[in-house]
Amino acid sequence: MAKSMMAKKITSVILLLLIALPILPSCTSEPEAWQLPAADGWVGQVLDARRMTIAVGGDSSYAVTDDGLLWAWGDNRFGQLGVGVSSDRNDPILLPTMVMEDVVAVSASSWTATAITSDGNLWAWGRNDFGQLGDGTTTDRAVPKVVMDNVLLVSTGRQHVMAVKKDGSLWAWGGNAYGQLGDGTTIDRLTPIKIMENVASASTGDAHTVAVMTDGSLWTWGRNDFGQLGNGTTSDSHIPIKVMEETALASTAGSRTAALKKDGTLWTWGRNSAGQIGDGTTTERHEPVKIMEDVAFISAGASRTMAIRSDGTLWAWGSNLQMSLGDGTDQNRYVPTQVLDHVVSVSARLFHSMAIRDDGSVWIWGSNEHGQLGNGTRTENPHRPPTPVSYPTKVLENALMNR
Repeated sequence: MAKSMMAKKITSVILLLLIALPILPSCTSEPEAWQLPAADGWVGQVLDARRMTIAVGGDSSYAVTDDGLLWAWGDNRFGQLGVGVSSDRNDPILLPTMVMEDVVAVSASSWTATAITSDGNLWAWGRNDFGQLGDGTTTDRAVPKVVMDNVLLVSTGRQHVMAVKKDGSLWAWGGNAYGQLGDGTTIDRLTPIKIMENVASASTGDAHTVAVMTDGSLWTWGRNDFGQLGNGTTSDSHIPIKVMEETALASTAGSRTAALKKDGTLWTWGRNSAGQIGDGTTTERHEPVKIMEDVAFISAGASRTMAIRSDGTLWAWGSNLQMSLGDGTDQNRYVPTQVLDHVVSVSARLFHSMAIRDDGSVWIWGSNEHGQLGNGTRTENPHRPPTPVSYPTKVLENALMNR
C-alpha cells in the first residue's frame, strides 16, 4: 500500500549519500558483459519493465531501491515529489526523500510523476493542468493517487500520459491539442481512454506518442512539426500511423524519436538542432536514420539521446547544456560519445541525467539548480546560473534493477 511521508534528510545505510569529488568515468576498463537478449521474442515490454526504476523529470529525480521504496528529490513546486506538500521553486528538496513503498516502476515529466506498485496499481501526482493525473479533475496533487489497475508500463509526458495494461491494451489521458492521445480528436481527456490493443510499450514526447506493438511494428501519432513521427512528412496525425517493423523499444522526448530494432540497431529521427539525432549533422530528419549497432537500451531526452550498448557502456550525444551529457565538457556532441561503463539503465529528460550501474549504484550529473542531483547542494543564489556536475557522481545505492 502506498504512503506519503514529509520531506526529511536520509541517513539510512540504504541511501548512503556520497558528497565526494566527481569520479572520472572509465572508458578503457573492460566491463563485465551485459548480454543482449535474443532477438526472437525480445519485446519492448520486457526491457521497459526491468529498466523503469529511475526517472528524471524537468528539475526533479526519482529512484526505486531494491526494497521497493520510491525516493524523490529536487524541484517540488507542483507537488511532483509526492511528499504531501508543494514548495516554492526556490525551496526544493535537496536530498532523497521517501515517497511510497512497494513500487516496481516510476516515470516522470517536467512536473508530473507516476508509479506502478507490485499489485499493478498506477499512481499519479504533481501538476494536473491538462488532466494528466487521470483523476477526472485539473487539480494538482502533492500525494500519489490511484488512477487505474492492472498496469504493466507507463510513460509520463509533459501534458499527457500513456499506460499499457497487462492485457496489452493502451490507455491515454491528458492534453491532446495535437492529437497526441491518438483517439482521432484534439479534445483533452481527464480520465483514461482506450486507444489500441496488442501493445508492448509506449513512450510520450512533448506532444507526440510512439507505441511498439507485440508484433514488433512501431506506430506514431500527434505533433509532427519536425518530422518526429517518422513518416516522411511534417503533418500532424490524430491517429496512429505505422512507421517501421521489427522494433524492440522506442523512446521519445521533445520533438524527436529513437527506436531500437530487434537486431540491436538504433534509429533516430525528428528535430536535430543540437545534434540529438547523432548522424553528425544538425539537419532534421523526417524518416528513421540508422545511428548505432549493438544497442541494448535507449533513453531520449528533450535535446539529447542516451544509449546503452550490449557491453554495458553508456553513450550520449546532442545538447550538452549544463553538462548534461556527462563527458566532462559543455560542448554539444553530434555523434555518440562514451560516458560511463557497467551501466544497466539510464534516464534523460531536460538538463540532467541519471544511470544505474550493474552494482545497483545510481549515478547522476548535469544541472543542479533545484537540487536535482540529490547531493544536498544547489546554486546559492537562485538568480545565478546553476553549478552543474560535469561527470557522473554517485547519489545512492541498492537501486532496483529488475533484471
